[in-house]
Amino acid sequence: MLKQFNVYELDSLFVIVLQNNFFSELDQVLVASVKRNRNRILISDFQISVTLDDSSYFIDLLDIATISKKRLKRSSVANLISQRETIKLGLDLLIDGF
Repeated sequence: MLKQFNVYELDSLFVIVLQNNFFSELDQVLVASVKRNRNRILISDFQISVTLDDSSYFIDLLDIATISKKRLKRSSVANLISQRETIKLGLDLLIDGF
């Protein structure tokens, strides 16, 4: 079962599951891309800096998609539950504007 805030591989990319575990029976899952940060200036609240395997990445809340669960590799790369409140703040800002 895919879990909210876990990072999975999608082809050669990383994505984080945003969808609540309550919706685990759906064939689709809501994700945001997790991109390598190569000294990029991040957009506050929408691009969240994280570390994966001692490398700098960011969760890009401006790059959200719904994809088929079948496309994700079954084992997660990381769990970013520690970023839960920051992610929720960014999503709230994206949708409600405050």
